[in-house]
Amino acid sequence: LNALVEAAVELPLAAAPQTVAVLRPPKLVGREREWAELEAAWAQQRIVLLRGEPGIGKSRLLADFARGHARALVVSSRAGDATLPYAGISRLLRSVLADAGDRPKPESWVQQELARLLPELGAPPAGPMQPLRVQRALDLVIGGSGIAAIAVDDLQFADDASLELLLRLSEAAQGTRWQFAVRAAEVPQRVQQWLSRHDGQSAVALELTALDVGGVRELIDSLGIDGFEGEHWAPRLH
Repeated sequence: LNALVEAAVELPLAAAPQTVAVLRPPKLVGREREWAELEAAWAQQRIVLLRGEPGIGKSRLLADFARGHARALVVSSRAGDATLPYAGISRLLRSVLADAGDRPKPESWVQQELARLLPELGAPPAGPMQPLRVQRALDLVIGGSGIAAIAVDDLQFADDASLELLLRLSEAAQGTRWQFAVRAAEVPQRVQQWLSRHDGQSAVALELTALDVGGVRELIDSLGIDGFEGEHWAPRLH
């Protein structure tokens, strides 16, 4: 090996084995109860907060459900957003505008206010940002976009400014359903306080738990993996 390194000879790279963890199941399995709860919340026009451990399947369930109902937009908060005020809401706005296609452009004052979040929209108005005015502008853009549902994943990464606006927008939404997903052990305090005021009324919290043995068996069958024999083995797969 030392001789190879000294001679600057490249070692052949072995192909990385494909593991179950990187395979995307061709279908969602074992989530009938949770899907029914999402359907009930959708019918009641309630905001949904989906909680669960990392890797439990929140993202897949949230995206599949949202995209299975009319026109939906799915966005995610990202690690590092907490240090960038309005990072999350700016990402959402950019996605909404991109999804709007050929729909009429917003009024000039709306575009100017939103230019505070997206420089590509032009010059922002003079003076400090007024969050309620920005919220009103966002309301108008989202309402005019034709988007029926907005799902925001990884809410634990959201910056405080975006988090506050997201919760306010979801409360004020007219005709747009809102759904959030968050790691159970990392629910931001602001979200916990918000949920304590709304849970069971305009909002509902759903818990996503590990698949049972039957769900794991169905999942493995869908992946075409052989060798699942013992019912004592039930890994957390989604």
